[in-house]
Amino acid sequence: MKKDNFNSGKYHEVIANIKRYEEMERNGKEYFFDIADYEGMINHYDEKEDFDAAIQVAVHAGGQHPYKNDFVIKQAELFIEIGRLNKAIEILEYFEVIMPSDVTIILTKCKALIKFKRYEEAITCLEDALKIGNNKGEIYFDLGGVYKRIDEYDKAISCFRCCLKENHENDEALFELARCHELKGDHDPSIKLYTAFIDRQPYTWEAWFNLGNVYCSVNRYHSAIEAYDFASLINEEFADAYFNRGNALYELGFYMEALKDYHHCTQLEESRATFYYIGKCFEKLGRVDEASVYYKKAA
Repeated sequence: MKKDNFNSGKYHEVIANIKRYEEMERNGKEYFFDIADYEGMINHYDEKEDFDAAIQVAVHAGGQHPYKNDFVIKQAELFIEIGRLNKAIEILEYFEVIMPSDVTIILTKCKALIKFKRYEEAITCLEDALKIGNNKGEIYFDLGGVYKRIDEYDKAISCFRCCLKENHENDEALFELARCHELKGDHDPSIKLYTAFIDRQPYTWEAWFNLGNVYCSVNRYHSAIEAYDFASLINEEFADAYFNRGNALYELGFYMEALKDYHHCTQLEESRATFYYIGKCFEKLGRVDEASVYYKKAA
């Protein structure tokens, strides 16, 4: 659901247009609204989650402004939002025949196909978009995302690299490139890429957390702990950062410190795994009775 930050004057203008539009519908009349009026009304209904009304306005807008394909896209997006994916694809394929060079229509269709998990069709769709589209960086990014979904990491990596060639400032592509190398088990390039991303976006807790995970994969536990420190400082409510830091501390034999992280983790999110590792720490410390309590909780 998209939300718009209308100022007071803009909001009252939208409400006035809504009243006029609904009066038109009730009385069977035909009033003219300009493009901005329609966009405001559609966004208003979308924000209120009155999707049927939003779709109806989008259809009406397309009738009055047939040259404005944004209303076609909006119809499809609304149908996707309410789960009517076949209807969204039907609309997009109809207009794709009329406007075969419109990349936005192709990309919106691709989103619907991905929702359907029709990944091979989505790939074909995006490859077609690459042949005619100007914004190749965006298309490569979406194509990389599809390949990542189906665990084709080499192809995804190639796409994200192409995306970065088109726009080397694309931080999302850099993050996804690092993630694909991580998922593939390419630890060194993953560490370098996450580090490069963090240099650009130092307050992204997901990147610090993922970097910590890669460091753990190569037994660099001190580096992992430092990465988890940053992740937990940026997002204090992220339980996994405390849990994974506890694991790294456990591996280094710092059982009391690990216990603090595990206990903090349980305050945010209880899980059998956390109770189990608390039990292991107590067992390592020779506190068998306490270990037994937590092993029972984990069972």
